Amino acid sequence: MSLNCEIVKDLVAIYTDDSASPKTVAEIEAHLSQCEDCTDYYRQYQKINEKSPVLSDEPFAVPLSYTKLAKRLRIRRILERISFIAAVIAAVAATFLFLKWLWKAGRADDE
Repeated sequence: MSLNCEIVKDLVAIYTDDSASPKTVAEIEAHLSQCEDCTDYYRQYQKINEKSPVLSDEPFAVPLSYTKLAKRLRIRRILERISFIAAVIAAVAATFLFLKWLWKAGRADDE
């Protein structure tokens, strides 16, 4: 199976993260050995990846992986949903209290 440049560029991320299967790694390496454009793209990707956030300050810190980034994004989405639900509850409670106040004010006028 011979990979074209677009596919290799898409797979560079998992290749760099060591998440690719051995067969995919072999195909990517075979393509990189023959294609200068993809090799340049891979080198640029490595430079960007080296500058990415790290998980700790240890000398051999691992760059932030896609699975951990996805987990952070899921947590952020959950917190956004909780915040939205809390805002809706607060709005409903404020409306209820306002209507209750109006009802009491209306009853006081009737007496």
